Amino acid sequence: MRPAANLRILLLAGLIGAAPSAGAQLLASGDPTHDGAVLWVQADTPGDYTVEIAEDAGYTRAIKRLALALSEDGGRMGQVLVDGLGAGRRFYFRVVGPSGPLPNTGTFATAPAPSETRPLTLLFGADLGGQGYGRIRPGTPLGLDGFPIFAAMQRDNADLFLALGDMLYSDRPVTAKAPDPGLSADNDFQIAKPGPGYVTNVADFRRDWHYHRSDHRFAAFLRAVPMVATWDDHEIVNDIGVPELTKGPNTEEAARDPRLAQADPSKRPLQFNPQFARDARQVMFEYNPIRVLPDPSGGFERRLYRALAWGTRAEIVMLDTRSYRDPKYWHDTAERPKTMLGAAQKQWLKDTLAASPATWKLVVSSVPLSIPGGNLRDPERRFYRDSWARGERDNPYGYERELLEIVAFIKERGIRNVVFLTGDQHVSNIIAYDTDRDGIADFHEANIGPLRAGPSQAAKTIDQTLNPRVVFSDIGRATFAYGRITIAAAGALTVEFRGVDGAPIAGAQLHLTPR
Repeated sequence: MRPAANLRILLLAGLIGAAPSAGAQLLASGDPTHDGAVLWVQADTPGDYTVEIAEDAGYTRAIKRLALALSEDGGRMGQVLVDGLGAGRRFYFRVVGPSGPLPNTGTFATAPAPSETRPLTLLFGADLGGQGYGRIRPGTPLGLDGFPIFAAMQRDNADLFLALGDMLYSDRPVTAKAPDPGLSADNDFQIAKPGPGYVTNVADFRRDWHYHRSDHRFAAFLRAVPMVATWDDHEIVNDIGVPELTKGPNTEEAARDPRLAQADPSKRPLQFNPQFARDARQVMFEYNPIRVLPDPSGGFERRLYRALAWGTRAEIVMLDTRSYRDPKYWHDTAERPKTMLGAAQKQWLKDTLAASPATWKLVVSSVPLSIPGGNLRDPERRFYRDSWARGERDNPYGYERELLEIVAFIKERGIRNVVFLTGDQHVSNIIAYDTDRDGIADFHEANIGPLRAGPSQAAKTIDQTLNPRVVFSDIGRATFAYGRITIAAAGALTVEFRGVDGAPIAGAQLHLTPR
């Protein structure tokens, strides 16, 4: 189904609603554990506030009150960690200012205790606001507004939402013209994103993040469902890793390809700008409710990769594929194998998988395993690969050797029931991998298409190195979608892709029983 058709379905679904004022206060929760969560607040005015947590929506008795000072310099936003709440319980939170409670309230549930078995419903998605696909303004003939897919996602009443990256496009404009197929070329159906379409500093990054988060559909969803977030390239800039921006090419590399020395954010490709990388990382943490954890690599004050357990049934392993990766223009050789994760994160991933007692290990990699990514070509016209796979066998780029090392570790240790959740390529695929060709899948990948960004209609290839079997693919006919995983108390797992109307996409299902 094409995006325009997806949009018209929403009219029939009765999802029309009025957008709140631009100065509305925003709330979100994230990274829930069995005894607490991170709570995120943005207010329309700076000042001293109190975050109240209660077990009833009427707030008849606040069980915790946490002070939170919001400054203009800090974007009038902040976060608090609330813990000691107890496992498997629902809580409500609100923000109280000098004049009383602010209008919006939020809710979240803590995870079950580590020894407890409970079902889980989680949603996952990626790619929001790219290629000119923005927030639909109220009052158009479409009869809907905002980022419509979040209305359907909110009706799922999920326990968690995994944001797989590219949840904004800091390097792409959004104009008043909606680019959905089937619409008139002169339409003015969207709320334009402020700014020139690219960012240069902290204020610009905050401007772009606020455009996305202040959408009333997305904001309402985040008030109701805790988020576990990572990032991908467009939270920074297309096809980039932090080390590329901070270290830049050496003299030989810049001589071979002068584009790699580009440092002006207003131009593309941007390949070297240390302050830009620091700004992107700062605002990523400002706008996402993420637990503060030390970075053992010593490269940063805190890390983005982390794991969260949901009782006995699931462990969610969030990777950071952008902070530590070798430059895309390095060759991946036996003498110098490339890393996407960095040594400390790769060892942490292995240790986490080996030690996890959970039935299912859900590993989030913002980039896919077998769909080659990357838009920039080297001087010989070979793609600088941005994702794991190299694609063509004679392509020297990609991060294939590290992926093969991780896959070999999973096999050698007999780690079962691993499902990779990936995004980035604006298509949707479900893939089973039988790496030893014994007729039994060793692990699976659910690669989800865009929430609202340019659906890729290109004929993408699937790298054959890991012996993939395609269970479902919409390559060549991609549309807006999100992923839904349910894990029953008895242990069975179901992956399902759903469209912007919330209806299951035909054929996009995978049913697994634990091994």
